[in-house]
Amino acid sequence: MISCHQGIRWTYAELRDRVDELARALIGLGVEKGNRVGIWSPNYVEWVVTQFATAKIGAILVNVNPAGSATGNRGRGSRALRSAA
Repeated sequence: MISCHQGIRWTYAELRDRVDELARALIGLGVEKGNRVGIWSPNYVEWVVTQFATAKIGAILVNVNPAGSATGNRGRGSRALRSAA
């Protein structure tokens, strides 16, 4: 995984480890198979990690459209996760 603008160069093993870590964290937060996880992100490695982590646990990654309505991006069973950064 290479992200020049972020200065990141990961091996496949490093990417896998980050995906596994996020998958465990999502499970710990109560995300289950079939749940939708929304993400609003530009082209960053975090998007790729989230894509693979949600797929790994059977959750569905939903790209949030910032141009959408305030309620248009939320459905039944949705939960908001905020960045810890």
